[in-house]
Amino acid sequence: MNKNNIILIIISIVLFCIAIGVVMFVMKDEGVIPEPEIQETVEEKIDRKLNEVKEKPTTEGINDNEVEEILSEKNTNENKVIGGNEGVTSTEEELVYVGQNEQNQSKDSINKEYTDFVVDTANEEETFSLSNYEGKPLVLMFWRSDVADAIETLNTLNTAYEEYGEEVNFVCIDVAIGETSSKEDVENYIASNDIKVDMYYDTADNNAVNAYNITYVPSVVFIDKNRNVINTKVGILSYDALEANLDLLTGNF
Repeated sequence: MNKNNIILIIISIVLFCIAIGVVMFVMKDEGVIPEPEIQETVEEKIDRKLNEVKEKPTTEGINDNEVEEILSEKNTNENKVIGGNEGVTSTEEELVYVGQNEQNQSKDSINKEYTDFVVDTANEEETFSLSNYEGKPLVLMFWRSDVADAIETLNTLNTAYEEYGEEVNFVCIDVAIGETSSKEDVENYIASNDIKVDMYYDTADNNAVNAYNITYVPSVVFIDKNRNVINTKVGILSYDALEANLDLLTGNF
């Protein structure tokens, strides 16, 4: 094979590769070859779904079941993170058991029906009924002052109060008065940390704990203005998850 033939073969191969490249480019540009899918993280997928629901025209209405399913998926994903530290897996032991219920109950056993109860106030001579809250959505949290995740979730609720306090009632029930702290201890914490969330004390026969079948703290119950329980969360609650639930409660989509 002489030199000229070798050159012709090389030129032919180069031209063939260029032709293939041009054909591939045209087919891709016309959609014949699909773009490669970009892999979403679980969190990105959930946020995209929520945004799609929020961006629906108001004439279409909001599919509550769809939103609830997305929020449930979001909460399940967030339960893998405790204390805000990535990669730390949640276990039953990191949630503090409370109440009179069997300790082997599921974290998902929270009562999904609105139930009234009476609890103590900071004033020893006064009590308060949950039914006193009416006309606005309600975020009901169960906590203990000796649980770090409960404290962090309370602070998250307190932050949200700044934006949503006019539209939503924020209520916290301390379930451990007399065990690990006193009302005075909690009230001092509230004052020193500028906590605006309403605080009450479940000291009379665990009325609040039993009403909602609370087995672990922190636990949060989301109740709409018509007194329907629309969602629950056990474990630490991130601000993003809280905001998504608050937007659902207030219709801010």
